[in-house]
Amino acid sequence: MRANNLYKKQSVQTASKEQIMVLLFKKAMDNLKIILQGDWEADHEQQTKLGENTLDIVVDLRQTLNHDAAPELCGQLEELYNYIIARLTMGLAVNQPQPFEESLKVLGPIAEAFTTAVQQASQRAGQ
Repeated sequence: MRANNLYKKQSVQTASKEQIMVLLFKKAMDNLKIILQGDWEADHEQQTKLGENTLDIVVDLRQTLNHDAAPELCGQLEELYNYIIARLTMGLAVNQPQPFEESLKVLGPIAEAFTTAVQQASQRAGQ
């Protein structure tokens, strides 16, 4: 297990900003999927921890928006991130899955689009 943690740490330290964002999207998506499969009553502390971690990630993703580079796109993404943040906050407050499901439905396409864009840019750069 220790070697795995060292590998993860090294991977993050050598990753580009774009790769780190892909990892953040993946972590948020994984957290939401775990939350939706979990049991709030049986594992409230773990569910809350995952929800709070996901909330932190989405807030961080929102802060990376560069409105100068793409004002219209960033405005739209900011609205979506604000919606996700509101739903995650509600999910944590009421301990129910529906707000987390809604967050996953909105975050999924954003994560997929960003990941695809990073992969395509990487392929173009490698040519």
